[in-house]
Amino acid sequence: MQGANDQVMEQIISVIFPIFIILSVGYLSLRLNMLNTTHVQAIIQFIIKVSLPAFLLYALSTRSFDEIWQMPYFLGYLLGSLILFFSAYTLYRRFFKLPRHQAAVIGLGSSMSNTGFIGTAVLTLLIAQAAVPYLAMTLVIENIILLSLMLILIESSDQQDKTLSTIILSTLQNLAKNPIILSIILGLICSVYTVQWPVSLELPLKSLAFTASPLAIFVIGASLATLTIKDLSKDVLIVCTIKLLIMPIVVTSIIYIMPGSTAKMAYAALILSALPMATAFGIYGQLNGIAEQSVASVMLSTLLSLVSIALIMQFIPSPF
Repeated sequence: MQGANDQVMEQIISVIFPIFIILSVGYLSLRLNMLNTTHVQAIIQFIIKVSLPAFLLYALSTRSFDEIWQMPYFLGYLLGSLILFFSAYTLYRRFFKLPRHQAAVIGLGSSMSNTGFIGTAVLTLLIAQAAVPYLAMTLVIENIILLSLMLILIESSDQQDKTLSTIILSTLQNLAKNPIILSIILGLICSVYTVQWPVSLELPLKSLAFTASPLAIFVIGASLATLTIKDLSKDVLIVCTIKLLIMPIVVTSIIYIMPGSTAKMAYAALILSALPMATAFGIYGQLNGIAEQSVASVMLSTLLSLVSIALIMQFIPSPF
């Protein structure tokens, strides 16, 4: 048993280690003046407007809708994520007095895992092809509901002097022009109708999609070059505690008591909810004035997630 655990830990480290290599390259690029902050901001815009939409479109459109949908898991993970999102949002809005748009970004960071990159690698290593539906459903929850919720709160933050109906209409209009939202909608349509991409379109789409995660990690690494140890404030520790400790407990407990749920669903949810924060948190944090907190949180959660996943593997047997 110990030998098997050691082997799995080696596999997980082999997944996490490349992330730190990319972080280091980003860090050194800025520290050695190979790039400056203007270049980093341009890369961020490319991620938000090109590579991340391409990733979401490709990830959703290449899976059938039947493969994605498992009601107990979907509802349980969604409910748990929303509880964490609004709990963190309320905490930072009321107690720490952050403006709405910054509290919304904190809410996303507290409830959204790095499912697309780290989650895909780790869960596939642990449960092979059985990981696909859980990854797909979690991507839908995070990138359609949670991300849209954050964007709505950010949009409404800039329009507080207007009526509710005006805010909703304006927000929907802006969301309708958002490349991320458009890619999610198109991806779901392709999934429902099982659209097959012609090779001439699939290859460039896939190529762009695969730039999203490494570029996002590179940007986080570059942003670390501007951080100091004092940036690891209590805000960072609180967000990491919510994400790495409270979220796995809440999400897994809800799925466990959901009618029709299985031990496999709960285990997959436990692994995915214990992952580090999505790199999107660091990206949107920089765009909304909390760069230091968000980047430091992503970095610390990535380090600590090795411990949390190791503890899960050590003490909770896999039902797969």
